[in-house]
Amino acid sequence: MATFVFLRDRIAGLLAPTGCGFDVYPHGSFVKGTQVDPYGDVDIVVELCHPVVPEWRGGFAPAPGTRFGKRVKGRAPTPEFLWFKETVARALSYDFETMSPGLASMVAWGKVQRVLKVAPVFPGHVNADLLVCQRFLEAPPISMNTADQGVIFWDGHGELQVSHPRKYIAKVKEKDMRTDGMFTHFVRHLKANHVGMKHQGAGSRRSSVPGQKVPMDSSLGVSSATLEMLAYGVPNDHYSARSLNATRKKVRTYLRAVAETERSRESFVPWDLVNDTTYPQWIEFMHGGFRMLLSNEKMWA
Repeated sequence: MATFVFLRDRIAGLLAPTGCGFDVYPHGSFVKGTQVDPYGDVDIVVELCHPVVPEWRGGFAPAPGTRFGKRVKGRAPTPEFLWFKETVARALSYDFETMSPGLASMVAWGKVQRVLKVAPVFPGHVNADLLVCQRFLEAPPISMNTADQGVIFWDGHGELQVSHPRKYIAKVKEKDMRTDGMFTHFVRHLKANHVGMKHQGAGSRRSSVPGQKVPMDSSLGVSSATLEMLAYGVPNDHYSARSLNATRKKVRTYLRAVAETERSRESFVPWDLVNDTTYPQWIEFMHGGFRMLLSNEKMWA
């Protein structure tokens, strides 16, 4: 509770010059009818309501292909606003580190999507962001509960990391452990989004894309066969042509299923959040050391 009060005062100090309102909820409380982390992984939730001010270009710029009043996910944060949030996060992170070492990695920005999707957001509407502060000692800094809420993680060093609930923060399957899981999922995403998956023709030996005679995958400049091998391991060397085809057929069927699943819940990458500001950092996040943290098996044991 001391932490709670301290945090409230500290944030009041940080936000005083900006004209932002905020509320602090201890875990288990309800924010606009949605209970914040009933399982108790999240200690404190800060709801930051920023007025729409011209210095931030309204705090939000419409994402490409969307108009402003359309819906919440059509509004991408401007660099100014991301910078502002990161400043707050850094300050809090520093405080936590001072209070007890190891707490800095707890600071993560996110939105409780169930709350924000309910009311339509118009220009001039107050927009709420959540600062989720997890307390963990032995436990890892990320849990499925926070992942549920579509949190933007900030590891205390680089830029804010955009994540997407339940997508690639997921238990990796055994067969993915070769690539540590993450790259596999990334490849799956590429195949799902950039490759025509309809069976129009037989598909040559070089290209796993059936109707398409080009050996190169449109997005990568890597042949699709290579992508398949990266994702699923190269099939055994001693094969008859028949078993090879059977293997690839299975793999293709599976990939098509994955693609359809991902497409049905929009796409693998949170395109609504990814604009030119965030995309490079997101790629870094995919390939950087943080990946180890996400795909560590012991985390889910």
